[in-house]
Amino acid sequence: MLVLRVKLPIEGTRRLYTTLYLLLLLLAVLALMGYGFIAIGVASYFLVVVALCYSYVALTSSSTTCSLTDISVDLDRGKATLKAELELGCRPTCYGLKVMLDLPSQLAVEASTYRAKVTLPESSGKLTLSIPIARRTGLHVVGPLMVVAVDPLGLLRRVTYVRETLVIKIPPEIAVAPLAKWYGIMRASSGARTLTPGQGLEYHSTRDYEPGDELRTVDWKATARIGKLFVKTFEVETPIKALLLVDALPHMFVGSPKSLFEHCAELAVALATYLLKRGDTVEVVVVSEDGVKRSGELRSITKLSNVLEFLASVRWPKMSPYTMVEPKPMGRAIEMLRNSLASVSVVVVLTSTLGSSTRLRELELLSSYSRSRGTDLLVVVPIASFFSARSSLEDALYKVLRFGIISREIHAVEAIRKLNLKVIALTPSKALERAIAELEKLRKVKVL
Repeated sequence: MLVLRVKLPIEGTRRLYTTLYLLLLLLAVLALMGYGFIAIGVASYFLVVVALCYSYVALTSSSTTCSLTDISVDLDRGKATLKAELELGCRPTCYGLKVMLDLPSQLAVEASTYRAKVTLPESSGKLTLSIPIARRTGLHVVGPLMVVAVDPLGLLRRVTYVRETLVIKIPPEIAVAPLAKWYGIMRASSGARTLTPGQGLEYHSTRDYEPGDELRTVDWKATARIGKLFVKTFEVETPIKALLLVDALPHMFVGSPKSLFEHCAELAVALATYLLKRGDTVEVVVVSEDGVKRSGELRSITKLSNVLEFLASVRWPKMSPYTMVEPKPMGRAIEMLRNSLASVSVVVVLTSTLGSSTRLRELELLSSYSRSRGTDLLVVVPIASFFSARSSLEDALYKVLRFGIISREIHAVEAIRKLNLKVIALTPSKALERAIAELEKLRKVKVL
């Protein structure tokens, strides 16, 4: 429980300074017209009003207690609502009290609104605040949560706030393709036979009987027709052990209503869901400013919640989603992958190069490591619209920025292809389908 106890001095509002400016003009006019006594009376009346407002704010703020008992985020169909439960106590009334919560730029519903304001009811007790926020995947730092006491005329106010910051986590959306569509992709790709490896073996061919073959594999029809023992051979898939590398460095957090990181995180969740349903092993690795973090090996679809929690713990940098920055080098992630390549069958890198030569060199280095270890490497670059405009003016401003980002990305993708790397550069939904098809092509089939 966080208790709001830190009180700032009483300060004037913009209305007070505007009123004071107009009052000075009025007093000057009255003095020039020879109405000095009237001017003194008006000034005295104004001072009395300000004194009463000051007393009201001081009394209200000193007798008000407010504690934060719980904070959570409700998610519903792409929307998010921040809910804060408060325990409010005020005497004699809560009239004039407001709760304000500072939001980071990525959570603001409107581009110019970074502070949520809620007027409190006039009675004490428990209160639940519901504040609409943008659904942005990751860990966000919000706050401070402030209680503001304002006099009835709105001339003076006093802010009581929490020094501690509040942390909320928002998991990525599970935007996976329908299972029927997965079956269609699997049938169209080579090497895909069953949903669960080792079950539902399909007939491959017939060969001569050899000592040690099981009796249940005998092909009785061929044996009766030819007069000698024949056995059936079957094919079965070998499971994939995939490592999904999600780039969460600062340049990936550009874009609105979804950033490049969010597109990559949703693709990682969709691919993990698909592979786990296929009976494969998945590990998610995130590269961010906080270092390299690994989710550990996951072998069951029941562990999908671990992936969601893991990606929801990625901290957003202190920057606007409309700010372009150059990609930083992955550094330790490349060395970590080099040591892990021998134990995985495929590495899927979810990133955006934004035309960075440093990132291209890192991908080339990673490609050489994977070839030496016999591991397949797949690079997925989601091509998104980056910015959503709410007006024709914003659209005109963002059009140049969108064109610059996408053109740099396309040139970078062409450079990646020249390195003989498998790269998928499509819209997020198309990239998911293509990535699943490529993974199915990499799936090996054994003949038993």
